Amino acid sequence: MKVVLADNNENFVRMLAAELQELGAETVAHTTDGEKLLLLIDQHKPKAVVMEIVLQNLDGIEVLTTLSKQVGYKPMIVVCTSLDTEQFKDRMIGLGADYFIGKPA
Repeated sequence: MKVVLADNNENFVRMLAAELQELGAETVAHTTDGEKLLLLIDQHKPKAVVMEIVLQNLDGIEVLTTLSKQVGYKPMIVVCTSLDTEQFKDRMIGLGADYFIGKPA
C-alpha cells in the first residue's frame, strides 16, 4: 500500500514511515507543505494519506476542503494532530477525513 505523509516534524515522519513499513506499507513521499501535499497525492495516487493539520502554505483544513471538492480519485485520509478535541475531530471527519488520531502535544 502506498502512503504519503504530511507533517512538520521530521522525527515523527521518520518514526511513522518506519512503523508503516513494518506493516507492509510504502511511504512514497512526504512533505511539510499543504500545496505540495495536493501535488503529491495527484502524482502518486496513494491508497492513504497521513497528515497533520498544521502545514505550511496550505493548512490541513484547506487540503481536506480541496480534496472533498474533487471528483474521482480520493485516498483514505488519516488526520494525526495534537489539536485533539471532540469538536475538532467531528469537524475533520465532516470535511472528509476517514480517521482522526490525536497525538501528544
